[in-house]
Amino acid sequence: MEREFYLDDRDRSDLEKKTADKIKAILLMAQGFTCAEIERILLLDERTLNRYKRLYRNEGIDGLAANNYQGSSCKLSGEQTKELRRELDSKIYRTAEEICEYVWKRFKVRYTVKGMAQTLRRLGYSYKKSGRCTRESRQGEPGKVYKNL
Repeated sequence: MEREFYLDDRDRSDLEKKTADKIKAILLMAQGFTCAEIERILLLDERTLNRYKRLYRNEGIDGLAANNYQGSSCKLSGEQTKELRRELDSKIYRTAEEICEYVWKRFKVRYTVKGMAQTLRRLGYSYKKSGRCTRESRQGEPGKVYKNL
C-alpha cells in the first residue's frame, strides 16, 4: 500500500456505504490491521478484502469508488413489458406474487417475488403498504378518505 489518499479529498456525504467500506478496509490495511481483524470490524470476508486490495492496487481510489454493478436484464420483451404496464395501470395488484402469477399465466415467464419487485421498481412502480382505516373514516363519504391521501 504505497499510495496515500485522504477521505477529505472526496465529499464524504456522497460516499455510498459499500464505497466507504472499501476505503475503510484499505485504510485499516495501511494502518497494519490483519485481514482477520478487518473482517471482524467491517463484517467482510477474506475474498472481498482481497478484491478491494487488488482493485486499489490496479485502479486506485477511483477504482474503489466506481460502481460497476449492472444487474440482470428484464426477462420480458419490450412488447410484453408494455402489456404489463397497461395491465398494472388498469388493475391494482396487492402483492408482487400476484403479478408473478399474472406474468406466468400471460407470458409463461417465471419471476421470483424479489425479481418481480426489482423489475417493478425499474419500470417506475412502487409498493405502498395499505394502512388501517379508522372507524370514523369509514362512516364518512366512502371516496373522501382516498381523495385526501
